[in-house]
Amino acid sequence: MLVDDIIRRVEGWLTLKEGRLLYNLARKSKKCIVEIGAWKGKSTICLALGSAHGFCVPVITVDHFHGSKEHGRVDTFKDFVRNVTHANVDKYIVVYKMKSADAAEKFGMTIDLLFIDGSHEYEDVKTDYRLWTKKLVKGGVLAMHDSNWPGVRAVIRNFMRHDFKRLKKVDSIVWGRKN
Repeated sequence: MLVDDIIRRVEGWLTLKEGRLLYNLARKSKKCIVEIGAWKGKSTICLALGSAHGFCVPVITVDHFHGSKEHGRVDTFKDFVRNVTHANVDKYIVVYKMKSADAAEKFGMTIDLLFIDGSHEYEDVKTDYRLWTKKLVKGGVLAMHDSNWPGVRAVIRNFMRHDFKRLKKVDSIVWGRKN
């Protein structure tokens, strides 16, 4: 499977099972897909490949491409562009190179699939959750990566388990459908 090759080749922390999950969720999406946090494009490519093999909806990726507390200040944008171009999925991707809150303010479409993998600090995760899930259609899917991090785990416990049904877990991604 092409997704498996991408997972092995592109730097990042997404597992094979997580990449396949994102691919399959994106393949079924009939409206816009939004990803918060792209790093070097591994998850973006999985989402874009799924879209390309499904309904060809745009994949909006939101990242300032300067790393985070746990990584220090880095510039990942050149690696991101190289990786999505090499995977031949760049035509499906729209990049919002900015902070998540700024992008949410400008963004006006409804979302079918939302993948949150930005900052793992509680206040940041909560802000991403609140700003972006209100744009998610009823029955739309939210997937949150790194559920083992305290900030992400707290948002899942405090908000997601109340707003989403039939939560499932694949490695460190917790996902469910909006009530």
